[in-house]
Amino acid sequence: MKNYGIITIRSGGKTFSSRFVPFAERHGYLNMYTPLREDLRRRLLDGDFSCEKELTMSLLCGKWKIVVIWHLSHEGPMRFGALLKLFGNRCSHRIMTKQLREMEYDGLITRNTCEEVKIEYSLTELGNSIVPIVDMMWSWGIEHMSYYAARVNDGHTADIKDGKQDTQ
Repeated sequence: MKNYGIITIRSGGKTFSSRFVPFAERHGYLNMYTPLREDLRRRLLDGDFSCEKELTMSLLCGKWKIVVIWHLSHEGPMRFGALLKLFGNRCSHRIMTKQLREMEYDGLITRNTCEEVKIEYSLTELGNSIVPIVDMMWSWGIEHMSYYAARVNDGHTADIKDGKQDTQ
C-alpha cells in the first residue's frame, strides 16, 4: 500500500490519500460503510487531518465511546437500555444517543432491529478492527491504576497556574 498523502482511505482494495478524496467520493468509494458525520467528512475533504492518529482520535473522542466499544466486543450485541445502565447516572439519555449515532455514522457500530420494538447495537467489521487498541488501553489502565490511586491517596495534587506546574 502506498501512502500518497496525509490521510489514506482504503475501499474495495483501492487506496486513496487526502488529495484523492474528491475522486474517491465521485466514484462512490467513500460510502464503504455508512455516511460519514458531516464534520468528519468535511475535515477529510479539506485535508485537515495532519496525521492518521488525529483521524483515529476524532472517531473515538467522546466520553463513552471507548467503553461502549469494549462492552460490545466482550459482551456481544446490547440494547440501548443495557448500554445506558452501564454508566448509571453518569451518562444522560441524550448523550448516549448522540454517541451511538456518531459511532453508527462513522461505521463503528450498527443498529439492528431484531423485533418490531427490539433494537440492538453491535460492532461492525470496522468497529471490531479497533478492539485490539481498546483492549490495550484497558490493559494499560489495569497496569497503571495503582500508580494513580497511590498518588490520590498520598494527597498529591498538581495545580497548573500561568503555564507552570505547582506540585503540593
